[in-house]
Amino acid sequence: MNDRPLPTIWFTRARGVAGAYFRLARADLALARAAAARAAAAAGVALVLGAAAVFALAGALAFALVAAGLAWPWALALIAVAAGAAAAAFALRARRLLALADFDATARQLERLFEVQP
Repeated sequence: MNDRPLPTIWFTRARGVAGAYFRLARADLALARAAAARAAAAAGVALVLGAAAVFALAGALAFALVAAGLAWPWALALIAVAAGAAAAAFALRARRLLALADFDATARQLERLFEVQP
């Protein structure tokens, strides 16, 4: 039998549990930080591709469409749709990456810790 007083045993166990939750939260934070960095990079790529699509398509496609007989407003509308599609694709990618930054594991463990037993 353990000859330590009962409050000391409880404190030791509580300290161990708190340490485990701290390590879990720290790991979740590292995952969130990595996901946020990837999401920021994807958002940056979306901005660059959006700008590049506008300039490249506006230059090349506008002249080609006008030369083919299309009016300037229709040519610019087609260019805007193409640039928007490329930007939307990477914006959705950034949104999916941010879903990793929601601390799922920590929330699950805290729910288990504080759930009420009948």
